[in-house]
Amino acid sequence: MHPRPSNMCLRLHLSNSDNNQYFNSQPINILDSLSEFKKLTELRLYNVRDINLTPFQVQDKCRNLKRLTFESDHPISESVVLRLLDNNTNTNINFVASLRRLDLRLLYLSATYTRYLVDYFPKQLIYLRIDTLFQTLFEWIELVGMELASRFMKKVACIKNK
Repeated sequence: MHPRPSNMCLRLHLSNSDNNQYFNSQPINILDSLSEFKKLTELRLYNVRDINLTPFQVQDKCRNLKRLTFESDHPISESVVLRLLDNNTNTNINFVASLRRLDLRLLYLSATYTRYLVDYFPKQLIYLRIDTLFQTLFEWIELVGMELASRFMKKVACIKNK
């Protein structure tokens, strides 16, 4: 018996768009599909379709990820992040321990998502990149406030680039 191709895949570049939301006339749930890739260590995901998809949910389904690039045409849903933050007793909302490189390409970085990143910042990261399409650094500081921005920057300053 041959292993399933998803069990052998280590790297994947995936676009979650309206063009690939069905397979054999059945709807595709991106998170369920990603959980099939047990050995996946590197994922580049471009999200066009799912307004509730977050980087946390993606990396939670791929527990061996070392590198995650998450790009979305939608802002990180405030309601989803608030649900993650409010339910932290029932759900492990920490980043996976294997994650070393995180690359986020978002429309903007909200105060709620910044707070999540500060509270659950992956200490094992050696690389972090956050690009925002509709927000400058000064606009972000004005949005989140100096205190939260400072806390986030202190976490980022601890990254050991290798």
